[in-house]
Amino acid sequence: MSASNVVNWRRNLALTLGLGALSFTVLWYEFSYKDRRQETDEASKKLVNLKAEPLAELAIADGKKRVVLSCADVAAKLCKPGENSKWDLLEPLRTKADDNNANALLSAVQNVTATDAIDLAQDSAEKRALLLADYRLDERSRKRPQALSARFKFASGKTVELHFGDTHPVGENFFAAITRDGKFEDHRVYLLPTYFKTNFERDLGYWRDKRVTSLTAAEVLSFRLESSKTKLSAKRTENQPGGAWLLSGRDTKGGIARNDVPGDADAIDGLLNALGFLNAKGFPPASDLAGAKKSVTIETTTKAARQFSFFEKKKGTQSRHFLRVSGQDPVYEIDPASRDRFDKALKDLRNTRLIGPTERFGLKRIEIEGPEIGPEPWSIVQADGKWQTRLATGKLEPVNHSKVQAMLDRLSGNRIKEFLPSAKATRLSPKDAITLKCYGDSATPLRTLAFWRGKAKELFAQAQGDEVWLVDSSVTDSLPWTRESLKP
Repeated sequence: MSASNVVNWRRNLALTLGLGALSFTVLWYEFSYKDRRQETDEASKKLVNLKAEPLAELAIADGKKRVVLSCADVAAKLCKPGENSKWDLLEPLRTKADDNNANALLSAVQNVTATDAIDLAQDSAEKRALLLADYRLDERSRKRPQALSARFKFASGKTVELHFGDTHPVGENFFAAITRDGKFEDHRVYLLPTYFKTNFERDLGYWRDKRVTSLTAAEVLSFRLESSKTKLSAKRTENQPGGAWLLSGRDTKGGIARNDVPGDADAIDGLLNALGFLNAKGFPPASDLAGAKKSVTIETTTKAARQFSFFEKKKGTQSRHFLRVSGQDPVYEIDPASRDRFDKALKDLRNTRLIGPTERFGLKRIEIEGPEIGPEPWSIVQADGKWQTRLATGKLEPVNHSKVQAMLDRLSGNRIKEFLPSAKATRLSPKDAITLKCYGDSATPLRTLAFWRGKAKELFAQAQGDEVWLVDSSVTDSLPWTRESLKP
């Protein structure tokens, strides 16, 4: 290869590498610039950054009304989008706000992006004024009674106000502008999606806390219930929180008056806790109660008595349900299903277990009596963790432990189906009867239960007094009607 060819080859290689480097530089610059430009464009379409610092207050005004929400968690540096902050309503009345709805609004404002941003910076003052008037964003339009605006006040004292202008003639957008720290930004107008505006077009009830009360069953010492089904009173034993419930009252349809009968703790706690979780679906004027009839009344006693009065207003086939709470001003409108939770009868709240869980696990001895058992009671006792029978000699002999456990499981479940006067409990024959005396550590029985089968093979039980219980038929086969029943 000649010297000239070598020189040309090197020159061409250098030229090729140089052109390649130049092309790479141009492409890098183009895409880098494009990315920066896109970031700048996206940033210019963002309205308000609510994540920069905690928001202290939010005010929404549309001329007809003004709603002011105050964040109760400013000191904790919450009150930002995505946080479970607590809110209070300051205007038009002072009360607890709906935290979920307030927090949802913050997220909606933070996430919204303008579909376009109109730059008016290069336009003359005259043209800018005409355009703003066209968009209903000039000073006169912003002060109209029906003008909608939202003002965000941060913990630092800085403010940002969003002004809602006219709807765009083409497309589902509207014009909007910003005032920052009292200075209106007349050089930029945003186009926002119409659906975003609905976040601010809410009635007062939307911003109010829907929870009627924070009552819990644990704090209630007694209560009184009047409904279409019953009139009853309930009290805790020893008038202490956590005490067992005793019920007195009578159901309106064929019920027998009862005094201090055991209540079902789960059913009663469910009733009272349902009050604590009751949510209103609206806050109608008091005039809407005209013509409504009281349907359920619950009066609870804690540190201070509170009365919950439920009303029903019928119009044709439609019904509306309302609630008033003593010591609270508003009328609450509630769902019919919410009211139905409290329209209970005495039998719905009574204990339906033949033996309680505490008694069940405290049993040490069971004495069984009955025509088929024999002249002497049949005694079975727990010894060494097993159920055994005590013979006349005093010796212990095993019985079927699993069957005894199965019987106790059935008896400690919710097995009472109905509460009846004794006259309605017919007997199949005197032989179809047994009595269980259940003992703990004391010589006095924890519970004495008599069982017999009726003429229709139904199962009845009785503990004391003139009341008889209709018992779930699943209990029948688990009972020791004869000594053969519990053989290993």
